[in-house]
Order: sequence, then C-alpha cells, then structure tokens
Amino acid sequence: MQNILFLNKFYTPKIINVIYWISVVLYILAGLFLVIEGYDAEERLQGLFLLVFGPVLSRIMAELTVVPFRIYDKVCKIADKMAADEEKCSVENTVKETAE
Repeated sequence: MQNILFLNKFYTPKIINVIYWISVVLYILAGLFLVIEGYDAEERLQGLFLLVFGPVLSRIMAELTVVPFRIYDKVCKIADKMAADEEKCSVENTVKETAE
C-alpha cells in the first residue's frame, strides 16, 4: 500500500503495455472489418492501411510513453551504483586512516 501512496513504484508502464495490446487487437479487427466489409475500393484500402500501420503507430506511441520511465529506472540504477561506490571509498579511507 505504501508503494501506491508514495509513488515508490510505477504502474503506468504495465498499464501502457495492456493498452498497447488492446489497441493492436482493435486496429487489426477494424482493419479486417474494413477490408472484408468495405463498400468500395477506397474503404478497403483504408482498412489495409489501418491493418498495417495501426499496430505500428500504436507501438510508437506506447514506446514514447514508456521511454521516460525507462530513463528514470536507468538513472536510479546509476545513482545507486554511485552511492555504493562512494560508500565503499569512504569505508576504505576510514580503514586507511585508522591503520596509519
């Protein structure tokens, strides 16, 4: 419960993943419907474009939404590693000072 209240963990990337797959399925179904049930060649061509480019557009939008969260994760890992290295250095300096 604390993770939710204090934003210690992000759930948005998981939600975006679900939304991405739902949109891909909807694009494919809508494209197939237009290709099969289209009244004229123009609607069938629109269905074909929707079938091909809908999932691609959905993927691009999902990636653009998730990228800041991935950057945040990487920056946190770098900060944790730097903090651990600084702690290691301070412990080594303390040991050297006490040895002298």
